[in-house]
Amino acid sequence: MLQELLDVFCKVTGLYTAIQSIEGELIVPVPPENFCPFCRRMFFSEEGRLRCTKSGIEGALKAFQIGGPFIYHCHAGLVDIAVPIVVEGLHVGSVVCGQILLKTPHERYEARIERCLSPFPKAFREEQLQTLKDIPVLDLTRTKAIARLLHTIADKVVNLLFENMREKERNARNIQKISEMKSMLLLEKQMKNTEVRLRETELKALEAQINPHFLYNALDSIQWLAVLHRVEDIQAVVHALGKILRHSLDRKGGIVTLGEELEHVENYLFIQKIRYGNRISYLIEVAPEILNFPIPKFVLQPLVENAIEHGIEPKGVPGTVKVCGWQEDGQKAVLEISDDGVGMSETLQKSLMVNKKFDDGEINYRNYATQRRRIGLVNIQKRMNYYYGDDYQLVIRSRKGWGTTIQLRIPFALRRGGLIGG
Repeated sequence: MLQELLDVFCKVTGLYTAIQSIEGELIVPVPPENFCPFCRRMFFSEEGRLRCTKSGIEGALKAFQIGGPFIYHCHAGLVDIAVPIVVEGLHVGSVVCGQILLKTPHERYEARIERCLSPFPKAFREEQLQTLKDIPVLDLTRTKAIARLLHTIADKVVNLLFENMREKERNARNIQKISEMKSMLLLEKQMKNTEVRLRETELKALEAQINPHFLYNALDSIQWLAVLHRVEDIQAVVHALGKILRHSLDRKGGIVTLGEELEHVENYLFIQKIRYGNRISYLIEVAPEILNFPIPKFVLQPLVENAIEHGIEPKGVPGTVKVCGWQEDGQKAVLEISDDGVGMSETLQKSLMVNKKFDDGEINYRNYATQRRRIGLVNIQKRMNYYYGDDYQLVIRSRKGWGTTIQLRIPFALRRGGLIGG
């Protein structure tokens, strides 16, 4: 849940957000893609990581000393925000957020950045200066508003998370004691027969104590804070993200209507539009007569995500994602997710397609992006095969430099499962 809240804030603001200990170490791992290119190269270099850690410790200490958010320049000349985390009077760490430019880079500012980077090799400095254009530019008023919002999350939400974690630890200890007492009273053969049922009961007890409304309420708090601070775009994104989380955490079943799945996709695209601005546009055109078709959850959104991440983003210029759908032969729906991005070669298309054996293979980290896309398609096709058997069809059409289209044909009737929300 802690990671989910970090991801929420990162998606809402488009800024790197992390929780670190008082020694400057990350408490929760941060995905590399959450860093801007400038900071990704800096943080994941040996010398850069040492300087980033030292700078973060100094900023966090100052935030603790003043008892609130501290806006400062890091060792590389970018603007960061540090907010202290205090639990029961004890300084346990800090929430850090960045990296920001208060003004659009100009010649004098770039010279200042270059001086900050003087300890690094010349080639490294030149490459870092090229990535300045990718760093968000926010004026001081908006930066202070984000700092206040971050302070509220650190002061309220993080404390709730720690209390939730302590409660789970107490429950785990109590369950362990119950298990030990039962072990002493039962014979070995009886224990083997009842151990599985006992573990299932314990897991259900733990799950029941994790209030699913906790995360919703935290999002609502952030949304109202955004309203109070008159940050309308943040309020809109949090509202859309709340709908996505409700769709994700809904335990009613693995089947929804196509209309519900498209609403989930539209909320996802809305957030991406806020994040990327004019670099991404989208269009959803689906015939009303297929909106009641049953479909497994989370089939379309990963395909849309691939279109943005692997199609439009590498293109470097604005692009469009289209989601279209129509009825075919009365009992089938045809769905197309297309982009006008970089496209792919025939060799890459073949490597992404899988057969009905769904052999995931081993991950080749030298080509992690391709492997990640392939694993996503494998996951989708496994679930489609489970519910539709051989009655569905997934086809990739792409041309390098022209974009990609993924076409999905599904029948109205499911082979198994089948109850929407059941």
